[in-house]
Amino acid sequence: MSGFPSVARLGGRVEAVELGRLLSAPTSVAVVGASVTAASRSGRPLDYLGRFGYAGQIHVVHPRETTVLGHPAVPSIPDLPDSIDVAMINTAAATVPSALRELDKRGVRLAISIASGFEDPDLPIRQELLEALADTEIRLIGPNCTGLMAPATRSFLTTSSFLQHFTPRPGGVALVSQSGGMGNGLLTSVFKRGAGVSHLVTTGDELDIGCLKVIAGLLTRTEVKAVGVLIEGITDADWLETVADLIQSTGKPVYFLRMARTDAGRLAAGAHTGRVVGPADVASAVLGGAGLREVHDLEQLGDVLVCSDLFTRPAGGRIGVVSCSGASAGLAADQIGMSGTLTMPAPSATTRASAARELAADDFANPLDVPGHDTPRMAHALRTVRALPDFDSVVGVVSSLAHDPDQLVEGLRGASAEPSLPLVLTFLSPEDSFPPATIDALASLGIAALPTPQRAITALELLTRRTDAGPATTDEDAPPTNIVGIEAILGADAGLRLPYARWEIVDGPDAAERAGDALGFPVVVKVAGRSLHHRSDVGGVAVGVTRDELAAAFARIRDVAHRHGDVVMVQQQAASGFELLISILRSPEFGPVAIVRPGGVLAELMDAQVILPGRWTPQRRLEALRRSRLGVILQGYRGGRTYDVPAVADLATAALDVLTGGGFEFIEFNPVIVGERGVSVVDAIGAPAQQPAGTVSDLLDCHTD
Repeated sequence: MSGFPSVARLGGRVEAVELGRLLSAPTSVAVVGASVTAASRSGRPLDYLGRFGYAGQIHVVHPRETTVLGHPAVPSIPDLPDSIDVAMINTAAATVPSALRELDKRGVRLAISIASGFEDPDLPIRQELLEALADTEIRLIGPNCTGLMAPATRSFLTTSSFLQHFTPRPGGVALVSQSGGMGNGLLTSVFKRGAGVSHLVTTGDELDIGCLKVIAGLLTRTEVKAVGVLIEGITDADWLETVADLIQSTGKPVYFLRMARTDAGRLAAGAHTGRVVGPADVASAVLGGAGLREVHDLEQLGDVLVCSDLFTRPAGGRIGVVSCSGASAGLAADQIGMSGTLTMPAPSATTRASAARELAADDFANPLDVPGHDTPRMAHALRTVRALPDFDSVVGVVSSLAHDPDQLVEGLRGASAEPSLPLVLTFLSPEDSFPPATIDALASLGIAALPTPQRAITALELLTRRTDAGPATTDEDAPPTNIVGIEAILGADAGLRLPYARWEIVDGPDAAERAGDALGFPVVVKVAGRSLHHRSDVGGVAVGVTRDELAAAFARIRDVAHRHGDVVMVQQQAASGFELLISILRSPEFGPVAIVRPGGVLAELMDAQVILPGRWTPQRRLEALRRSRLGVILQGYRGGRTYDVPAVADLATAALDVLTGGGFEFIEFNPVIVGERGVSVVDAIGAPAQQPAGTVSDLLDCHTD
């Protein structure tokens, strides 16, 4: 029986390579349930395979017809030959599980199901499908998807209506979408701007193969330069490590647009696909930490993919600007200056002199203003700047009121065998555009056309930006009510691995004094936190208490504790250091994650947090912490004090173990004091797993004092 090698036995890359081959160049395909009507949804895949000239073997299953759309058909799956690469199942949901079992017996490696009806996790048909997948080696894309396209091999196993109107040109960017409709929309956008695609894979409900596994497969393909992904929710987080390794080893960027970021969007995604959609802030940070680059709307995703496909050399961050308007050049300069990753360098003296001679001008500057309606002059200026060594990429601003498209294209044709700098042509007005023929002609020259300089600069920034997971955003929700304090969390830490500031519960001034003697003065006297968690708001904390001050401090804190049904704690006062807040919570997509960010007065002021997934190795968490903005600060930024970053990473690892082993939905350590050597946990709160723990924003906003 054939099938994919297991990830555990041969590694994710081996499985990714085989999946990449099946998605790109299957040598034989079968269409199960092909309609005799070419335009129907179940008839399109077979029609596309024949119409566009798929060169592999085509097999058809139809219970009544012996010939379907010009292809011979067999009455049932057992009548198919052995060892077919990919099968597309165009039949109703009720038949899919049995079809998978029969296809598996024929040695089919990969199946695609377009059927809907599996969205509800409690439906028997969904459980039947999952059981069939568990019992077989065949793998499944879908159900409830539109299939896949690989234009280079004419492998169009898809129901997409796009092919009713266009023939996609082969290219270097792959598209992956959990939504069939959005995937086709992105394909249309990329196509109409002159770019080609290597693949479009829609993953639907992802009951077996998820989008991360598809991304991994595509990254192994030599024809793929970049991948664009439309994500509603992650179902195969175990493939994140393989994707991260492939991004790093191949250098190929993966751009993702996260749909369903809001509560309303998550509900809509769940209703559509039945998948569990996790909080967007955690997902964005985890995906970003793995090397995927986030875009914020469909326009950005389309723009960066068009540029990725059309550019014949890598884009860089030194931008040359050529404009028919000084004001437009100024706006472009402003955006470049605010980007943080791009620059608009002044040309060197040598470049200024040579470019001025080439342009028959008195001087040359960046940005270059080329006024007037002289199209050949504008084209000559753009061609000249594209050849200069001072820049990595060029943005040109033209106008249909001033420049003839055909003359512009002709003037941009260069005679040099060396590829010119990446060029994005844009317009003074976002409503302006080139005719389709001009866009195609520019694309053949490796030139992208986008509506505005701002969109061009954003695309170049995405192309050149190194991934750096930014801060998670939070909503303004009420905190959860099922909170436990430091005693319950310490009790869950059976191995006592967490470096707590020692403490004792005391019931009177004599007990407080004995505790102080044991812990060492000065001490902290505070409400223990069994029921009251925001202690400082009500005067429930006394810091730096000496022996002489202890009796008065105890009496004051005891009164606060009694009013709130709590008790008094005397705690060892932690040494001075950098104050941190560490939250450990469960993401429905990625499992336990640790969120480390500045604490104390910096908690809400400084956006320098880092998210460390529990599924990462401890070493990888340490490396991510060191590379983060917070890690840079802790490691002696600009001659500042150096703190024990490995101890912080060790604490995060130990806390992840406590979360998992202790049955918590979340734990928050606040404050954590990190010194030059070691860390000290001063306080903690948590929510037991058996009770709802609120949203991620609840967990992030419920601070201890």
